[in-house]
Amino acid sequence: LQRLAQGGGSGCVVGAMASTPRQPSVKRRKRETMRLAQALIRQGRTLSRRGTGVAAERTRSQESESTKPSRASKRRRSEVNGGSIDNASLGCGLELLVPDAVVSPESFLGQLGCVHEQVRTSLGQPLNAHILSYLGGQAFAASSRAALRWACVGGRRVVRRLDDGRGPPYVPLERVAVNLVDIVNLGRDGREELAARVKVILTCRRATVLLAAYSGLTGLAEELTLGGGLLPCLSLRTVRFRECGLMAADLAHLLRCAPQLETLVLHGEELEGLAEALQEANLLPTALRSLSLTSCHLSASDVSELCGLCPRLERMHCQSMDLSGLEMPLMKSLTSLSNLDCCLSRTDVMGLMASCKKLETLELCGNPLGMIPASHGTESDGNDATVWPAMLHLRRADFRLCELTSDDEEELRACLPESVSLETRTRLAVGGGGARKKGSPGGDGNHVLFESSSDSDD
Repeated sequence: LQRLAQGGGSGCVVGAMASTPRQPSVKRRKRETMRLAQALIRQGRTLSRRGTGVAAERTRSQESESTKPSRASKRRRSEVNGGSIDNASLGCGLELLVPDAVVSPESFLGQLGCVHEQVRTSLGQPLNAHILSYLGGQAFAASSRAALRWACVGGRRVVRRLDDGRGPPYVPLERVAVNLVDIVNLGRDGREELAARVKVILTCRRATVLLAAYSGLTGLAEELTLGGGLLPCLSLRTVRFRECGLMAADLAHLLRCAPQLETLVLHGEELEGLAEALQEANLLPTALRSLSLTSCHLSASDVSELCGLCPRLERMHCQSMDLSGLEMPLMKSLTSLSNLDCCLSRTDVMGLMASCKKLETLELCGNPLGMIPASHGTESDGNDATVWPAMLHLRRADFRLCELTSDDEEELRACLPESVSLETRTRLAVGGGGARKKGSPGGDGNHVLFESSSDSDD
């Protein structure tokens, strides 16, 4: 139960509560409240294991054998439940605290009332909002008026995911506890005006995930302000945009307003001139750990400037862009790099490998790496610029459709560890001497099917 107050995971917290014996406490009110919370969590686990059919049938059989309830009891039941309701329609399980016992809806809702919004966790979150995630979402709140009142904080509904991709009618923000919204989803059929969409983002500024697909956000930099030159401080950690008309200035402004951003996924955005926009924004180093750019019309200088602001970057994915001449800064934390169909030359790739020594996964499928410019054949200090850099931490490399000959593949294989899994156009070489010969299934191929990023963006 203490782990629940600290904001632990749902599964382990519930299990800990169900099995941990009650401990005596000095303050009686706190002890009673936490004891009721423990019983409530136990009741919320019944639906996933046994359902409510047996309990409801048992309740109906006992009611048929018992005497007819009085008018006062009917009136109290109506006031508590907000209408006629039985165990089967509560929307969550009523676990039996004692075997072969029956928990009535009145007692269950009475226990819910004791775990109210004034009791808070160590993170400052109301305890009823924290427990609501264990009771099956919003279906429980629709079971009765009393349950609806319990699922509110300050008279506003507790909504974890605010979906603004449907409508009209749209979600009324004045009736939602916006400080408890975790995910904001903007879609094609959402609010029509840009100011209305930005208002959703500003109102739910404590949300950690922002998803937008086919939602017009052109001009976001002009609307995402508090007025008077003040910028909002968003709590976003994950942002995914798909064909929202985002411009370079809009992205730079969003990075300023979300200093805790860790994951950024962009697909089909118009981000030409991002380097200049980032320089004008005068951004500090970001906390980005994962970056994915697909068909965003970026140049090599744009990507280099963005990577320079991401010293903690661990995973990077670029696809379907012209990044010829790319010069990456020194990336000490980067472990996974994927540049698919980015028009990179062998010289560009050698520079990438030299700048990212801790890479464990390298995917360069679809880049023309067969030709070497004559001007890059020999360096002035005498070192051969055509030798592949040694990658001691590499575990998987994908060089399919890179126009490499058999000799090139042998040279590449010599600079990689023996345990690396190397995929090439002519063969699939595996650590330990196993190799597929040319012409075998999975060896030669005229087409490469790239893994779609739609699953991760939606």
